[in-house]
Amino acid sequence: MATAIEMGFLGYSFACSLTQAVSRSWDAAVILMVPPLAMLCASVAAYLTAHQVQGTPIFSALIAFALAAVLFLVLQELLLEAHEKQESEGWTVSVWLYIGLLMSICIDIAL
Repeated sequence: MATAIEMGFLGYSFACSLTQAVSRSWDAAVILMVPPLAMLCASVAAYLTAHQVQGTPIFSALIAFALAAVLFLVLQELLLEAHEKQESEGWTVSVWLYIGLLMSICIDIAL
């Protein structure tokens, strides 16, 4: 739900900036249709591909890649915020964040 709200506001700000930059409204409408259609096509392709490879090692590799990508994005954002708030303890924040992540993965595997 949060991602849908975020995408809505992002699309609205993109539309506002695009209508100011493009002189004809038809061009703006066509350009504004591209991101939602691209996301729709990508999600359909991902569904069809995942459905075909479900239960194979390729499916596990895709899930692992997606998990690593999401973790990287989240941790990168957390690290940037932590570095802004605590300028004096630069590298220790990063180390403890990754140690906490490693511990949570180990606990999940053990249970």
